[in-house]
Amino acid sequence: MKTDLLVNNIETTTPEKSIYVCEDNTIEQEQKENIAEIDIEDNTIEEMPQEEKTQKLVMFHNGKGPMCIEQLEFLEDIKKEYIKLVVEEYLTTEEGTHNLIYEFMSNHEKSLGVSDNFGYLPITFINNHAYSGFNNEVKKMITKDIKEVYR
Repeated sequence: MKTDLLVNNIETTTPEKSIYVCEDNTIEQEQKENIAEIDIEDNTIEEMPQEEKTQKLVMFHNGKGPMCIEQLEFLEDIKKEYIKLVVEEYLTTEEGTHNLIYEFMSNHEKSLGVSDNFGYLPITFINNHAYSGFNNEVKKMITKDIKEVYR
C-alpha cells in the first residue's frame, strides 16, 4: 500500500509505527513491528506486510488420561483457527521429560486450573501462565492467552 505524503510536518500513526515528515523532507519513524520502505524522491511510503505473531504452547501429558486427550483434541481444533500457534508436546513417560517439566515448573509459584500445585496432567505453559489439568475453565483461559497474542 502506498501513502502519498502531501504536506510537510504531517504525523502519520498506525498501530505498527509512527512516521513523522519534517520540514526539510526528512522522514523520522518509530518502528514497532512493521517495516516501511521510504522513497524520499517522490514522497511515498510503501508499507511491507506485518508478519503474524507466533505463540508457543508447551504441553506435558501422558497421552492417555481423559484430561490429556480432551486438551489434545481442543488444541487440534484451535490450531485450525490460529495456524501460527506452535504446540510443543512432551510425553511424561519418556526419559528426560521429568527434568524438563521441573525446569518449567520452577518458573511458576503455582499453577492455574484444576490444581494449583501441578497435581494433574496435562501441565501446560503459555504466555507466562502454567495450567494443571484440563476442563472448560482451563480451556477458556488458554484460549484467552492465545487470543492476546493475535489482537
